[in-house]
Amino acid sequence: RLVQRLVHILTTHTPAGEVYSIDTRLRPSGNAGTVVTPIKAYHEYLSTSAWTFEHQALVRARLVAGNEALNERFENIRRSILCQPREAADLQKALRDMRRRMRQHHGRTSKPGFDLKHGPGGLIDIEFLCQYLVLRFAPQEQELAECRGNLQIISELAHSGRISHETATTLSRTLRLYLAKDNALKLSRREARLPAETFGPEREAIGRLWRCYLEPDRP
Repeated sequence: RLVQRLVHILTTHTPAGEVYSIDTRLRPSGNAGTVVTPIKAYHEYLSTSAWTFEHQALVRARLVAGNEALNERFENIRRSILCQPREAADLQKALRDMRRRMRQHHGRTSKPGFDLKHGPGGLIDIEFLCQYLVLRFAPQEQELAECRGNLQIISELAHSGRISHETATTLSRTLRLYLAKDNALKLSRREARLPAETFGPEREAIGRLWRCYLEPDRP
């Protein structure tokens, strides 16, 4: 009842819209699981049953409520999962499959122009690249598990030598350009869809990096 009440409060509709959008299906085991998952069971789920996209979500995850002891337990779990060794080919396929499903979903209502967030070479592709590189290299470079923001991740990848400084510059420069444009569009309450030719060189550069890291066997 407490959780139901909390969800009701957080999803309250105001004149400015919904306070927070919450989907309780996005919990361990979905609707088949309990609304509140004990932290030990959560760790076991992440270790044995979670999908790769749930490990991707951990890259940016942080505790938003609770005491220091709970936060420490969560951080230990997060770090241990991010630092699990993974087969590169399996990880690449899982991220490609998830990205393809996302594109198919958003393609149903596609409009002309470049979707800054979901379009090829856009923000989501950069996010996936950063998440892939964390999951791929955190077992060897555990400092990556301490990073959350994409710019911080890119910097640490370059510092550890896992990507070249040229690649880091391309990623960080493009990300900053995209975020500045996205913020401007949000402030003016405009849709994040731009003329088709916008950011052409940047999108091509991100596409090349996508093929390099996530489609290495593609001709």
